[in-house]
Amino acid sequence: MKRIVLRPSVKSQISLLILCISCLLFAIRGLYSDALLMIYLSKFFTGCAIFFAVLVLVNIYNYKYILFEDFIQATEGIFSLNMVSHKIKYHDIRLVETQKTIIGRIFNFGDVLIGSAATGSLEINLKGISDPDLVKDFILKKIAQKREKKNQKEVAINQ
Repeated sequence: MKRIVLRPSVKSQISLLILCISCLLFAIRGLYSDALLMIYLSKFFTGCAIFFAVLVLVNIYNYKYILFEDFIQATEGIFSLNMVSHKIKYHDIRLVETQKTIIGRIFNFGDVLIGSAATGSLEINLKGISDPDLVKDFILKKIAQKREKKNQKEVAINQ
């Protein structure tokens, strides 16, 4: 059974990465100072850089999206107390949209929003996916394939 595993991209964490690098630069600058205050600030900025680096990793690996042959599964909260998993079959999907911020358009990442007729709202949000338009097109092709198979089965049954 063929499947595609997606996670939020590193590009989607660009703001946290910039904060992490900035803190590292301040920490390194403080190491070459003789002032006691700068040495303590260097340790503080080192801690901040580690915190932001861990936050980037958690934001990426806390979400897992799997595109199976018949359905999509989104798992959120892998590193939290509450893990939530949603499954939606391709033939139940009624809405597939992409959302990109300005930075997302520049670096080509964004969210893919998926909804079904069952709830009338969005069921799955694939957050921070690299090249969301490609993922949207893939899902739309799968939907068309599943609906075509279903129509062929109904025609065969009716004959």
